[in-house]
Amino acid sequence: MKFVCPVCGDEFERDRDRSDRTSVCSRKCASALGNARRSIKTTPDTRSRQWEQNNPEKRRAQKTVENALKAGRLERQPCERCGAEKVHAHHDDYSKPLDVMWLCPKHHRERHRELDAMAASTEAA
Repeated sequence: MKFVCPVCGDEFERDRDRSDRTSVCSRKCASALGNARRSIKTTPDTRSRQWEQNNPEKRRAQKTVENALKAGRLERQPCERCGAEKVHAHHDDYSKPLDVMWLCPKHHRERHRELDAMAASTEAA
């Protein structure tokens, strides 16, 4: 049975003696296909890159937390409001990157709504 390589478009036959399940014609095409898949997974999307460029202080605080977690200088805690284990590090003040509140996604959104409401009431006054 003939197959068409999705990388180069050449026709090829699979080796019947082996349980060859490859979908490409050669190692070169397999390598190119693997590289393409990896680059898709690791390339940040445009919105993410744009956010990082527009928010350097926030991104710097996030990276500081990530590095502190890896180095063991900071330990992830359960959500401060409900005790959930899946949490985000929330910064009320980005100039203090290791001063975080551990909040689950629900309570993290709630905290941002609270801060937005406080900012709106301050502006109205």
